[in-house]
Amino acid sequence: MAKCEFKSSIYNYQLETPEAILCYNTFTGSFVAIDKNQSAKLFNDIINEPNKLFDNNEYLTMRKQLIEQGFLIPNDIDERKLLELSLQTDRFTQKNFSLTIIPEQSCNFACPYCFQGEKAYKTMSLEIENKIIKYVQDNFYLDYITDLHVSWYGGEPLLNFASIERLAEKLIALCSKNNIKYNSGIVTNGYLLSKDVVKKLIKMGVSFIQVTLDGPQKVHDSRRFLVSGEGTFAAIVSNIVSFIDLLNKITLNIRINVDKTNYESIYELIDYLSDDTCLTNKVYLNFASVDNSNKTYDTNLCFKSQLFEEVNTNFIDYASKKGWDMERTRKPKLFPGVACTAEKFNSMVIGSDGSIYKCWNVIEHDDYLLGNISDESFSGILRINSKNCYMFSDCLKVEKCKNCTILPVCNGGGCPHLRTKYESESNLDDYICKGAYDQIRKYMLRTYKEFSDK
Repeated sequence: MAKCEFKSSIYNYQLETPEAILCYNTFTGSFVAIDKNQSAKLFNDIINEPNKLFDNNEYLTMRKQLIEQGFLIPNDIDERKLLELSLQTDRFTQKNFSLTIIPEQSCNFACPYCFQGEKAYKTMSLEIENKIIKYVQDNFYLDYITDLHVSWYGGEPLLNFASIERLAEKLIALCSKNNIKYNSGIVTNGYLLSKDVVKKLIKMGVSFIQVTLDGPQKVHDSRRFLVSGEGTFAAIVSNIVSFIDLLNKITLNIRINVDKTNYESIYELIDYLSDDTCLTNKVYLNFASVDNSNKTYDTNLCFKSQLFEEVNTNFIDYASKKGWDMERTRKPKLFPGVACTAEKFNSMVIGSDGSIYKCWNVIEHDDYLLGNISDESFSGILRINSKNCYMFSDCLKVEKCKNCTILPVCNGGGCPHLRTKYESESNLDDYICKGAYDQIRKYMLRTYKEFSDK
C-alpha cells in the first residue's frame, strides 16, 4: 500500500496570544490551543512539514490528532471541491420541499424600517389556496420528496389565520397520505399571538415561532407600532407570558432588531425579560442587525458588520450574566450545505396573490418575480434568470470568498440577497467579512480562556 502523504488544510485559521497558538479549522469545527512554552515548535513543524516524520512519541501523537481533527488532510483531497460538492448537493437535493407561504401581505404594524416598505393589501383567496395544494400534490407524486417544511410569513400572517388553518389541515393530510414528514414555523409580530392561537398552531404542526421586540416598551413602541400609531409592546409581552406553559411544546425565538438608534436600550430590554417575565431560558434571544438592502431605511442608521459584531457580543455577554444560555449564538455555525433556502432548488416563496419568489426579502419586487401559481401555463416551470434565482448566487464564485480561510462558516455572509447586493457595491468587507472574522476570533479567544480557567 502506498504511503499517504498529508498537507495542511486550507481552512486552518490561526491566532496567537502571548501564551498560546490557537488554531480553528472552519471545515471540521475542530479547535486546538498549543502552549507556546511546551509544544508550539512541535505544532509549527508538523503544520509546515506534515510529512517529515520523527521517531518521537509526542510528535507522532500530535500529528495523529491533527490528522483526526482535519488540520492535516491527505494530499490528494481538494477541500474546495469537497465544499463545492457539499453546497451543490444541498442546493439541488429534491427530497426536502420548502415553502414560505404568505397568507396575508398586509400588516397591522407600520414599522419604519420594514424591508417590505409599503405593503400591498392582499389577502390569499381560496382559489390560490387550492392552487398551492394542487402544486404540492403534484410534487408529492414524485417519489423523492421525504420532508415538507412550511414557513408562514407576511405582512402579518395571523391577520388571515383562517387561511393558515385550511392550508395546514390539507397539507398535513397530504403528507400523512404520502408518508412525508411535515413541520412548520411562523414569523409573526406577536400582536395577535394569544394562547388560544398558539394552541391551534401547535395542533397545526407549528414547532417554531418568531416574534420581535426592539427594546424596552418606550423604544419598541416608537419603532413597532400599529397602523393607528398605538404601541404594541405590552400586548406582545402579555401574549408571550400567557402561553409560557406551552413552551415545552413549541420553540419561541425573540428577535431583537438593532441599529444605531436603539442599541443602547437593548440592555434595559434584557433586564426586563430577565427580571420581570420569567422567560429566562424558556425562549431564545437573537440579536439582528437592521439593514437597508431594499432601500426602505436610512443606511447611515445601520451597523456595518464589524461594529455590529462588537455590540452583538456585548449583548450576548450581558444576557449570559443575567442567566440566559447564549452558547448557540456564540459558536460559528458549520454549514453542511447552503445557508439559506432561497439558494435551494426545491424551495419557493408564494405571495398571497400567488406570486412566486425565491426570497422573502424581494416580495413585491417585479424584477425578482419567478411566476404565479395561478397562471394557466404554470406547471412548476419558473421564469428563472441570473437575478431572480439565488441558486446562481454561489459564494464559491465570489472572488473575495472562494479562497477565504473562513468560507465554510461564513458561507459568503449566509444571505445570498445581501451578498449579491454588497458584492455589486464592493462593500463585502464592511458588511460581511470584517464581522465574520471578528466572530471567529472572539470564539477562539473565549474558548481558550474557558479551557485555561478550568
